[in-house]
Amino acid sequence: ALPHISKKVLSAAGDLLSLAAKALYQERLARLAPESHYTKLPRFLFEHLTEPLSCERVCKALSLSRSRLYHLSYELYGCGISEQITKMRIERAQDLLCDTTYSITDISEKSGFRDPNYFYRVFRRSTGMTPKEYRKRFQKESKNT
Repeated sequence: ALPHISKKVLSAAGDLLSLAAKALYQERLARLAPESHYTKLPRFLFEHLTEPLSCERVCKALSLSRSRLYHLSYELYGCGISEQITKMRIERAQDLLCDTTYSITDISEKSGFRDPNYFYRVFRRSTGMTPKEYRKRFQKESKNT
């Protein structure tokens, strides 16, 4: 009562299953491999975002050359490391503006910007609005929802 399947079709199906099994095995090995710089860099930046982060400090902490850090940054983020750090700090500031009542100066500091005036300029250039306008706009949207 079972359908007749040619040896060629069965062999091809077996090859496909074998390839799928190998791919799953390799994927698991990749996840079990020791940490690479592709995972270390984002974690390091996240954990130290509020601290002064120079290229030299990141290179030293991750045992990378300056050129390798730049290549890695472009591979991961599509931009230079300094630009990525600024983007991450702006994102943290946006979260704090939306979720807390901290002053703009406190948010600037908690986002890793040492100078509130510089934070203000960078935030406005990045988002198109001041931190105060950003907070007010978010609060309006949350009241309506």
